[in-house]
Amino acid sequence: MNLLLITLALCCALALLPEPPSQAFRAEAVTHTGTIRLEGPIQRVFPFFTPIGEKDWAEGWDPQPLYPSDGAPCEGMVFRTLGDLPMLWVATHYDAARHEITYVTVTHETLVRRIAITVREQDGATLATVTYTFTGLSPEGNQLVRDYTAQVHSDRIQQWEHAINHLLKTGHRLPHHG
Repeated sequence: MNLLLITLALCCALALLPEPPSQAFRAEAVTHTGTIRLEGPIQRVFPFFTPIGEKDWAEGWDPQPLYPSDGAPCEGMVFRTLGDLPMLWVATHYDAARHEITYVTVTHETLVRRIAITVREQDGATLATVTYTFTGLSPEGNQLVRDYTAQVHSDRIQQWEHAINHLLKTGHRLPHHG
């Protein structure tokens, strides 16, 4: 099944590509991983990494479910987000029992991202390990790859940690979490 979903994601990416780039274009990629500590039980925390669950803590997050139409998390789910860089998202891996979810996103003519999240309990805490891989589809995409440094990744997931922990502690979302 994973091969089918990866094939689907790649077909979506190919369908969104512009005309083949010149021979001089070479795609660039980068991968960064980090772990955040969340102050809640794993059963409460893991759903925050699903498209609908993220709405609880991420100001401005507005996924539009395509399949399934109710946005229920599952392997093979497809949704889109709008904004500065509209994206098509495919959940290529979803295992609620193991607390794992992986997305592939495609941004027209610019970028493919793979986002893998694994949530686990350790020493009385819930830890979420987040890995982003960016691959450029154009010179503009390659610039986004170069701009996605280890520090940018660390800052991003630290903002997640702060926003999720605030929600867990207060029951309210932080405005403008970043």
